[in-house]
Amino acid sequence: EVEIFDLAGRKVWSNTRQGFGQQEFAWDGRDDSGATVTPGIYVCKISADIDAESASNTSAVHLVAVAY
Repeated sequence: EVEIFDLAGRKVWSNTRQGFGQQEFAWDGRDDSGATVTPGIYVCKISADIDAESASNTSAVHLVAVAY
């Protein structure tokens, strides 16, 4: 799962895929309703279930800059 948050902590976009192996995601700078987000810094959280038997989950957080 990939989630994009603004700096106030509000989720502006998310995408979830099921499957195994390498996954690719692209974000076009729009929120979940399709509106263009305000230029600025956003937080991207990437989460993956790495072991279904133990319900283990791992995640990473990165900053994303939006400019027009």
